[in-house]
Amino acid sequence: MSFEESNRLKTLRRREKRAVATIEVTFDEKSAYECPKCGDEERIGIYGRDYDEPSFLPCSAWGCDALLKFVDDGDREDPEPSGQVGLAQFTGGDSA
Repeated sequence: MSFEESNRLKTLRRREKRAVATIEVTFDEKSAYECPKCGDEERIGIYGRDYDEPSFLPCSAWGCDALLKFVDDGDREDPEPSGQVGLAQFTGGDSA
């Protein structure tokens, strides 16, 4: 295990211990949630992350010090194909 992997794992474990609650949201779209500590209702969007990696964020309420763990609930639709062609055609690869 490299030094960076070791530090990443230590940080993850510290955050896991500090997290007040685990909240399931759908990654890659805006989702509503309620802080279990203060009851503040908020919307969050977590984009561009690995779906199996949790995200840790503080509660958005000014007076609340809760650290919340967000995990993907897996409730997303498969994205529609964009219709775009890959860049391989410009590097001597497949043609469009």
